[in-house]
Amino acid sequence: MTEKPKPFREGPFTDRQIQILDALIAGLRHRSIARELEVSESTTRNEMTNCGIKMGLDTSAQVFAVYSRAKTFQEAADLVRKDLVWSPKTRTDEHINHVLGGLADLFEKHAAALMPK
Repeated sequence: MTEKPKPFREGPFTDRQIQILDALIAGLRHRSIARELEVSESTTRNEMTNCGIKMGLDTSAQVFAVYSRAKTFQEAADLVRKDLVWSPKTRTDEHINHVLGGLADLFEKHAAALMPK
């Protein structure tokens, strides 16, 4: 008999898992997060465990570190995209857009590689 897949342990992060991870990055503790999300503290800890399983990691500290890194890459990509010249008037502007666009793509690629699929 094959075991049914458990969606909370496979695939991309759920909205709740992202809320918990973002709250941890913001410096909140599990107790505060549980209160804010109106769930038990053990639920927040279980969600961290599930995040670790999805990412193939063993500890909450590893999950926190890798998720923080992925989030930083994505934020860097967003910041770079804001610096694109919206109406390039010169070849220099076009070149800047090309270089910045490539850099943003690279940051996004690194962020995606760190996240569960």
